Amino acid sequence: MSEKRVVVITGGSGLIGRRLTDMLNDAGYIVRVLSRRRVLVPGAKVFLWDHHAGIIEEGALDRINTLVHLAGTNIGSERWNRKGRESIIDSRVASARFLRREMVRRGITPDLFISASATGYYGAVTSDKIFTEDDPPGSDFASLTTQLWEDEANSFNTVAGRSAIIRTGIVLSSSGGMLQRIIPTVKMHFSPLFGMGNQWIPWIHIDDIAALYLKVISDESVKGILNGVSPFPVTYRTMIKELSSAMGIKV
Repeated sequence: MSEKRVVVITGGSGLIGRRLTDMLNDAGYIVRVLSRRRVLVPGAKVFLWDHHAGIIEEGALDRINTLVHLAGTNIGSERWNRKGRESIIDSRVASARFLRREMVRRGITPDLFISASATGYYGAVTSDKIFTEDDPPGSDFASLTTQLWEDEANSFNTVAGRSAIIRTGIVLSSSGGMLQRIIPTVKMHFSPLFGMGNQWIPWIHIDDIAALYLKVISDESVKGILNGVSPFPVTYRTMIKELSSAMGIKV
């Protein structure tokens, strides 16, 4: 790489953003993180932004080659009442709209725009069907949210040279996310099953999802919709069983 390329990540202080930052640094990229708070993200320079206030700190978008939009309120941390739903959607849709508006206003045309999305696009369905990128969306709130999210992401097709959307499954990492909530229960020799445990889990390891983002960034032939999941989904019961076995615990 003759000239270091600049990648700007919104929501870069989260689980995926931090691991992706590590990989981008190793690959020789310059990484900037847009954050609402002055946080420390090793390997990246952090710039403040607030889409409600219409603020992006000076210099954040200078010489940008790639914009990765990971920002979004955790869908599991808000109550799904009217206020919570509005917050979940706003954090994804309005923030992307603000970014696009700012790029148009400043005459910035990045080579690539990548938006996070979620496998919730297909709806909360309990069945043995394996969904592909060509399947239609579901009809519940999670699906509606991702549809609005992706609609806004698609508007970047007129701004960026290339765009991609990654529908991410359940990210497994010892540093946070689902495993961080389950492991303490397993350590107490309890089986934290919900219902019968027959729900299929479209999982992916943190290293694999970060590597997928890196692949999209580095390979100009990759674009469009991608499912960010392992090719081997498991039921929730199987996941708990395998996790317990790996920890040497019988539940």
